[in-house]
Amino acid sequence: MIESGRDRVDAETDMNSPVDAASMRRALVRGANPAVQEAIRVAIQRLSKDGRVGVTKKHVLKTLFLAKKRLPDGNQVKLDLAYYWYMEGPYSEVVYANFDKMVENGIVKRRITPKSETYQLAPNQALRPVATSADLDAVKHQISLVASAHANMHDAIQRAYETAPFKWYATYNLEFGPKLESHLKDILADRESRYRAQDILEWLDDAVLDYPADRVFMGHRAAFMDYAKMLNAFLRWDSYRTRKDMVNVLHELCGRIWTVFARGVRIHQHDSYYDDRVEAWEVQYKQELAKLDHTVRKWLKEFDKVVVEDAELDPDIVEMMQHPEKYKFKPWAPRVVTRDG
Repeated sequence: MIESGRDRVDAETDMNSPVDAASMRRALVRGANPAVQEAIRVAIQRLSKDGRVGVTKKHVLKTLFLAKKRLPDGNQVKLDLAYYWYMEGPYSEVVYANFDKMVENGIVKRRITPKSETYQLAPNQALRPVATSADLDAVKHQISLVASAHANMHDAIQRAYETAPFKWYATYNLEFGPKLESHLKDILADRESRYRAQDILEWLDDAVLDYPADRVFMGHRAAFMDYAKMLNAFLRWDSYRTRKDMVNVLHELCGRIWTVFARGVRIHQHDSYYDDRVEAWEVQYKQELAKLDHTVRKWLKEFDKVVVEDAELDPDIVEMMQHPEKYKFKPWAPRVVTRDG
C-alpha cells in the first residue's frame, strides 16, 4: 500500500525532507550561511531547555519559520531563512542544508534510536555564537519567544499551519486525510473502524467546502471533486468492505491528491530564493497532475457501478462537486496573533 505524504504531528522527522540530493547541494553551493547556522544554534539551545536530551529537525524548522514571520521585512536574516510551502507546510532547503553542515562540522551532535532522530549542541558549542549582527539579535529574541510559547513540537506544527496560505492545509492534511486513511486501514485489516462512515462523509464535506478558490488549482480541484464523488459512493455502499481493491485505490489517491496539491502550492508560495526552481516545479506539477487525473478518471468508471442505497449528499455539496467553477468560495484569512512574551 502506498504511504501518504501528509503531515503526522507525532512524527519525529519531516516528510518534506526527501528533497533530491541535488537540491540540498545547490543550497550549500550558494554558500554555507553563518547567520542561518546561528539561528539554528539558538533554536536548538532554546528548545533543549527543561531537561530535553535533544530536539528534532522538524521542531527547529517550524520554530525558525514562526520566528521569521515575526521579523520586520528589512531584516537580512529573514531573507536568508528562505522557505516555501510544501507537503508538510513551511519547508526550507536552506535551513536543512545548513543544519546538516553543522552536524558535519561537529557543532551539532546527532542521536539516532529505533524510534527517533534528535539533535543537540556539542558541549563546547552551547554558548559559542556562529555569527553576530544586529539583525541576528532581533532573530534570537524572536526565537526565544517562539521556543517558549511552542516548546512542544506538536504546538509549533499547529501554529505554523495557522499561517498557511490555504485553509485546506489544515482541513485536508490534518483533519480529513489522516482520519480517512485510518478508516481505510481498519477496513483492510478487517477490524472495527475507529470512525463511522458518516463521520468521514462529514469531514469530506468540510474538505470540499474549504477547497481554495484560486483558479490556478482548477485542474486539481476537478480531480479532487471526482475523488469526492467516488469516496461518497463507496462509503454509502452497504457492502463496501468486500471491495479491497477499491479500498487500496482510495487510500493511494488520498495521499496522491495531497502530494500533487502541495507541488502546486510551492510554485506560488515561496521566497524569492527559489525563483530559479519555479520552471522545473511547474513541469513536475503538470506531469503529476496529468497522471492523477488519468487514474481518477479510470477508477471513476468503476465507481459508477456502485449502487448507493442511502440518502444522497447535501444538495449544496452535490452542486459544488458538479459545478465548482460557479461556487462562490470565501477566501481564508487566518487571524495571526503576534505575542511578545
